[in-house]
Amino acid sequence: MKISIIAFSILLSGMAYGRTLDTTCIEQDCFANGWVTIGINDSFQLEAKCKSKDCRQLGWKSFDSDGSLYDVACKVGGCYTVGWHSVQTLDDYQLKDEVTCAKNNCLKFGPVIKNQYDRGGKVACLERDCSVNGGTMYWRQQLWITKCKQSDCYKYRWTSDIY
Repeated sequence: MKISIIAFSILLSGMAYGRTLDTTCIEQDCFANGWVTIGINDSFQLEAKCKSKDCRQLGWKSFDSDGSLYDVACKVGGCYTVGWHSVQTLDDYQLKDEVTCAKNNCLKFGPVIKNQYDRGGKVACLERDCSVNGGTMYWRQQLWITKCKQSDCYKYRWTSDIY
């Protein structure tokens, strides 16, 4: 995400409590190719594709099996340096998030999330590096605990437990 944030992250809504998600980078490079997220014990799936093969500077688009479409645009300076804007569209309803990187480094220090419908959230990176260790966040009224696999979330994969 990493924390997918991308977790990052992934921007997922309508999550059920007690859900586990597994996210795998496409062709071992989430920053260029995007990622696929599946629900471990349910039929949820999300696929994210980087805009022009550059999630770091341009953002990504994704869609999920719940019917949501996501459009993420990096702020000037880059998604993981400065932050991004996200719009989730489900039917005719939109949810917007604004993400700002703590200390200008989302990968090391995590993002701060503002949205239109609750107090937002903040990611706490484990051992000061979300990209290697994962982290915890409270987002959209749920606690997310993310763990990187093989010490590199954005090259390989991560899991997120949602409570």
